[in-house]
Amino acid sequence: MSSSRLPIEQTEISEHPESSGLPDNQGEFATGFAGRVRAAHGRYGGRALFIALHRLLCNWPQLRSRAIRFKIRLLLKSEVAATVSFGKDIVIMIPGGFLAIGKNTRVGDRCFIEGWPNPRAEIRIGMNCYLAHDIQLAACGTLVIGNNVRIAEFTSLRDTTHNYKDRSTNINQQGDTVGQLFIKDDVWIGQGCLIQGSPEGTVIGQGAVIGAHSVVKESVPDYAIAVGAPARVVGYRE
Repeated sequence: MSSSRLPIEQTEISEHPESSGLPDNQGEFATGFAGRVRAAHGRYGGRALFIALHRLLCNWPQLRSRAIRFKIRLLLKSEVAATVSFGKDIVIMIPGGFLAIGKNTRVGDRCFIEGWPNPRAEIRIGMNCYLAHDIQLAACGTLVIGNNVRIAEFTSLRDTTHNYKDRSTNINQQGDTVGQLFIKDDVWIGQGCLIQGSPEGTVIGQGAVIGAHSVVKESVPDYAIAVGAPARVVGYRE
């Protein structure tokens, strides 16, 4: 492809690879907004505003993630790493609870994270995790997800369940059993799973794989492969 057919921005960068648009003694100060504006004007002239708007529109998911991180840190007083990214239409409800999300974790579109204040719920998600779209995390006690965990879409992780065994009382009047749920490192959870905590603590062991559409109410050993409703261990990773 000839240089005449390249986008203008690429052509100018290739012709001036080391030019920043600022004198050498000022280039190190061009990290702030004003410095970037001056640098853009020096490089692109009157086209700087158009290019800035184009980049802003192309990078709007980053702005959305920044806004959500700001909300969680300031308004909800929780801990979210600067490299966490969020999809669209995220719902986070943790009135009085606590949420922590580690570095390089992705929370996909329409995920719902809910932590209740009485008792004070705690939800922790580790580093390098991937939560696909339409996932629900609900906690009244403790819900912990380790590092490098992958969770497929339409999955629900809950540490608490409704009581229902008393036939003489309506289910909505029987209260809840608050439990704990721990997902260890390097776990892969398939599409459409339900994983339920328990008062003793349900643990999905390190390196475990949970097959799609499984219902898990008991702990799963390390590196086990569990499938079904209710889930049963059918093998182990080699």
